[in-house]
Amino acid sequence: MKRTFFRKLLAGVLSAVMLFSVAPGMAFAADENSDAAKGPHKWVVSDWDQTNTDTYGTAVQSADPNVTILTQGAYSADNNGYNGPYAKPEDEQKVTLEKGSIVREINVLIGPKALDGGSFGVTASLNKPGEDEYLTEMTSDFRPGGDGNIVYSAYDQSNLYTIKEDAVYTIRWEFSMEEQGEGGVIYGEQSLLDNGKVLATTKKVALKDGDLSNDKDAAKVSNRSMWFYNISVADGVKVFTELPKDKELQKPHKYVAKDWITAGGYGAVSKTADDGTAFILKGGELNGDGYAMGPYSKKGNQQLADGPMVQEINVMIDPADEESYVDNNVKFALSCALNDNAGDYRTEMTYCLQKDGDVVNILGTDIKLDKKDVYTFRIVFDRDLFGAVYEQLQVEHRGKLVGETKKAKMSDLDKAGSNHDNASQHRQLWFSSINTKNGVAVYKDVPPYAAEKITLDKETMELVEGASQQLNAVVGPEYTTDKTVSWTSSDDKIAAVKDGKVTGVKPGKAVITAKTTNGKEAVCTVTVKAKPIVLPTGITLSKSSVSVAAGKSVTVTAAVLPANATNKAVSWTSSNRSIATVSNGKITAKKPGRTTVTATAANGKSAKITVTVQPKKVASLKVKTGKRKMTVSWKKDTKSSGYQLTYARNKSFKKAKKNVTISKNKTNKKVIKRLKSRKTYYVKVRAYKKIGSKKVYGAYSSVKKVKIR
Repeated sequence: MKRTFFRKLLAGVLSAVMLFSVAPGMAFAADENSDAAKGPHKWVVSDWDQTNTDTYGTAVQSADPNVTILTQGAYSADNNGYNGPYAKPEDEQKVTLEKGSIVREINVLIGPKALDGGSFGVTASLNKPGEDEYLTEMTSDFRPGGDGNIVYSAYDQSNLYTIKEDAVYTIRWEFSMEEQGEGGVIYGEQSLLDNGKVLATTKKVALKDGDLSNDKDAAKVSNRSMWFYNISVADGVKVFTELPKDKELQKPHKYVAKDWITAGGYGAVSKTADDGTAFILKGGELNGDGYAMGPYSKKGNQQLADGPMVQEINVMIDPADEESYVDNNVKFALSCALNDNAGDYRTEMTYCLQKDGDVVNILGTDIKLDKKDVYTFRIVFDRDLFGAVYEQLQVEHRGKLVGETKKAKMSDLDKAGSNHDNASQHRQLWFSSINTKNGVAVYKDVPPYAAEKITLDKETMELVEGASQQLNAVVGPEYTTDKTVSWTSSDDKIAAVKDGKVTGVKPGKAVITAKTTNGKEAVCTVTVKAKPIVLPTGITLSKSSVSVAAGKSVTVTAAVLPANATNKAVSWTSSNRSIATVSNGKITAKKPGRTTVTATAANGKSAKITVTVQPKKVASLKVKTGKRKMTVSWKKDTKSSGYQLTYARNKSFKKAKKNVTISKNKTNKKVIKRLKSRKTYYVKVRAYKKIGSKKVYGAYSSVKKVKIR
C-alpha cells in the first residue's frame, strides 16, 4: 500500500488553517437518506490490515473485546515519519458523498497517563470518484503539552485544545461537498468529543486536493482509509469499538457446603443445616510454609469483561473465642485468585484475620471486628481503562459497611513477563491458617440474629384502678434480626397487658413479663392501688329548658362535678309522668303540658329542667270551597285546648293574612266567609294547649292551596 499522507501533510497540502473553537455541544446532521445516517463505522481488530506488520505496525486484541491496541511500524523516509496500522473496511469503501455528508469517527484512549510522554496522529482520507486512489485527507495530532497535559491539534496547529484528564475521546471528521462548476468542492470539519459532548471543533474549510469543480462525478467521492502514524506511546494506542460504559458489580455466588473441595489434604467441610447453607470449614495439612490449608472453591466463576467481579462469603467471627485461632492468634486467612483466559493461575489477594484482645484485626488494614456475629467479606476485582487490574476488600456487618481497603493495583502483574490483560477471570476462593479443631462457621446467607438480651424502661410500676401506662422493651444488640416481644401478666385480674400497655384492674400486685422469641426475658413488678373516693359536689345539665312535641323524644346529658368524682351515678325523675317520662336523660313527651325533670347525683345534689310538651301536629287537613267561602276541617286532638286557623292570599302568609281561633278542641271544622271570588288562598291549622294564662302551640299542619268560586 503506497501512502503519501506524510509528504502531503508536511508540504502544506491544505490551503487553509483550520482553527478550533470551544463548543458546548454540537451535532452532525447528515441527510437521513445518506450512508452516514446509518452511523459511523465501529472499529474492531479485524478491520486493521496486518499483512505487513514490520512496515505498518500491529493491531492486537486486548483482553477486553471492546479494545484494540495499535503499535507503530517502521520509519518511512518517503513519508518522513513512522507508519502505523491502517484500515479499509469494505463497508466503508461503499460510503460516498452522493447521498450527503460522510461522517467518520474513532474512539481512542487519550490523556496524560494514556500517552505517558508519547504521541500519535490519526488520519481519515477520501478516494477519487470511482477510483481506489487517494484524493484528500484530514488529520488529528495528539502530543505532550505543558504541565503534563496533552495538546490536540488539527493540521499541526499547536495550542488548540488541551486534554487534562484521561478518558476515551471520540475523534470525528465530516466531509461534505458544495456544487461548483461542473463538479464540486470537498469541505472538511473536525471535532473532539467526550461522551457525545463536543469539546472543540474546527471551522468548515475547503480541502485543496478536494477541488473537483471540473469533475462531473465529484459526488461519487468515497471513503478510503483510516490510519495512525508516529505512534510513540509505549504500550500502544487503545482504540475502543464502543465508548466504555460503567458496568454494574456482578452478582456474587452464594456458597453452600457442596461448593467446597477438600481432597488432597485441604481440610474438611461439615454441614450444620440439612440443605448445606450453614457449614463448618476446618483446616487440613500444613503446606511448605507451615500453614494449614483449608477447603477451596472454584464456584462463582466470573469474567472481568462482564464488569467488576465479586466474591462474597459470610463468616462467623467471635473476638472472645480463645480457641479458634492458630499461631500468632491468627483466626484464618482468606484468599482469592485470578486466572487468564486459558484457565491458568495469574495472581491473588490474601487478607489475614488476627485476634488482638477484644477485637479481630484484618492485618494490613484499619478494619477491626468487635462483635460476635456473622460478617460479610466481599472481594472485588476491577479493570481500569488502561487494563490494570485492581482489588479491594469490603467488610459488612448486617448490611452496614464496617470498613474497606483502598483499591490496590495487582502489582505482581507488573513484573517482567506478566501482563494485566492476562488476569481476566475468577479462579478460586480459599481459606488457610484455619483452626483444625473448631474451624470457621460459614453461611450461604447472613442468618437471622437472635436476641442476646431484653430490657424494660421500668422495673417497677404503680397504677390506680383503671389507669394505664406504657412499658417499652429494648431488644439487643442493635443488629438483632428478630425483635419480636410477647407480653404476659402473672395475674390479668390485677394488671392486664397488651403490646406493653399495662392497665390496672383491681388492687394487688402482678408481674409483667416481656419475652423474645428465643426466650430472653425482662420483668416489671406492677402495684395496683384502689382508686381514691372523690365525692360529688354538684351536677349540671346540658339544657335548662326544652320544648318537644307530644309523641317525640329529646335527650339531656348530666355532668357530675368534679370530673374525677368516684361515683358518677345519676337518677332521673319527672314531676308529671302523664306529660313526659324520663329515663337516663331521654325525655319522652306524652301529652301537651308542662313538667319538671330532675337529675340527682349520688350525694343528693340535683339539677332541674323545665319540659314543655307541645300539641301534636294537626293532621288530615281538608278544604272545600263554595261561593266566596271555604270550609276547613281536620282531625281532632282531644288533648289540646283549641286550634288556630291561618289563611292568606300568598304562600308566604304575608298578604291578607287572617288568624281565626277555635277555642274548643271538640270543634274540628270552620267555615270562612266573605272571601274574594276567583282568588287563590293558602290555609294551615295548628293546635294549642293553654297552660296557665299562656298558650303553647303545636306545629302547623301541611298547607292547603284552594281557589274560591
